Amino acid sequence: MPYNKEELMALPPKEKLQLAEELWGSVENEMIAQDTEEEAFATERLRLHNKNPNENIDLEGFKTYFKQKYGY
Repeated sequence: MPYNKEELMALPPKEKLQLAEELWGSVENEMIAQDTEEEAFATERLRLHNKNPNENIDLEGFKTYFKQKYGY
């Protein structure tokens, strides 16, 4: 689809913003499509957390565990 970039760049700021929002909205769903495998993993992790909410470690605990296991 041809367009004139110079004309678009000459638009007033409010019109540029409106156009940008419309363009982003038209591709947002395509660009941020959820991967079903990632969604399944996240759902399973949430289910496990809800089942045992106290079975976790904080960030410092994780860092210590990782350093002990892998040496860095």
